[in-house]
Amino acid sequence: MRAKRYGGDNAEERTERRRLALIDAALAVSAEESRKRLTVDRVCQRAKLSKRYFYESFADVDALTEAVFEHVAAGVIDALSTGDADHTDVAAFVHTTTGAFVHYLTDDPRRARALFGELLMTEASNTVRAWAMQRIAAQVIARAREVHHIEPTDPLITTTAAMLIGGAGQAIIGWLDGNISGGRDLLIDNLARLILITGNGAAATARTDAPQLQLPRRSKTRTDGGMFEADPIDVARDRYLRKGLGKPDLFLAMSSVLRLHRRMTADLDQALRPLKLTTTSYMLLITVRFSDDEAMSLVELSRALIVHPATVTLLVDQLEKLGLIERRPSPRDRRATLATLTDKGRTELSRATDALERLSFGLPGTDPAGAYEIVEALRTVRVAAGDTPDK
Repeated sequence: MRAKRYGGDNAEERTERRRLALIDAALAVSAEESRKRLTVDRVCQRAKLSKRYFYESFADVDALTEAVFEHVAAGVIDALSTGDADHTDVAAFVHTTTGAFVHYLTDDPRRARALFGELLMTEASNTVRAWAMQRIAAQVIARAREVHHIEPTDPLITTTAAMLIGGAGQAIIGWLDGNISGGRDLLIDNLARLILITGNGAAATARTDAPQLQLPRRSKTRTDGGMFEADPIDVARDRYLRKGLGKPDLFLAMSSVLRLHRRMTADLDQALRPLKLTTTSYMLLITVRFSDDEAMSLVELSRALIVHPATVTLLVDQLEKLGLIERRPSPRDRRATLATLTDKGRTELSRATDALERLSFGLPGTDPAGAYEIVEALRTVRVAAGDTPDK
């Protein structure tokens, strides 16, 4: 039976339109009444919606506040992901992405004030704001890796990304408040110049420091006709013992898992990039596919993927824009929203899985027997860490 349509929208589209109206109303009320606490009544009055429509999408005001930051952060990430920039011309690339960043935040100044100003300042919102900034920083780091071809986990790069985002955000607030003179184009030019200088300097330093992490050099091992320096895990063992830090076994195991995870994620993300997916979004799609009716609530997905609910909402927003996921109300809980696969989602998931299979799912040189050993070796650790019931 086909869903009824009113005014050209079906039920899901109307629900989403009301959800976005409430998010916009929350921004509006906060901007106009910054010293007052956000309430359901004020938001519904501004959105011209009844309370039942509020609770259709949000459990409470904190959930709405979380959605506001998710929405703004998703917009920033989309702006930073602009595909018009030429990676071979670093200066042009930085200027294009900086321009997209500034335009998104200043086209509606409430967005900038929510992320970098004093809108929605509550204890709960501060946590979500910090999460949103981390997501934006991760996108900046990913773009830096594309341009500078550097290791994204370098602490200097992470620190630089956080500094650039925070500094640019405060400059935008200063410009909006009239404390920085000049037009928006001049603001973009100046920010892009500073970001270029700082980013180039950090990348150069990271490249210079990187070889030092391989010291001291040990005997070289020949593999596939090439010369490789000592395994970094062996180097870490020597350093750990030399510094008198105790037994290195567990530290080395942790380091091995983390290094493999970083390289695996980078390789998988690169393979999925042509499909506009990431490792996390792929896992969300296949997790929904695994479910009996190919529909899961956002809460269930958060638990299954072991990620923050805000991250799941952001991922679903992105996948929905790509036409791979649809939202629909839960028939069992009117407050819950289900994520379901579309026909296009199934097709793209199949293509993504084929691409990862060709990459051995990020485990090159591993045969089925070796894969089984990895699963079993990690099972004990996962159970002890509470990842799965110990049965």
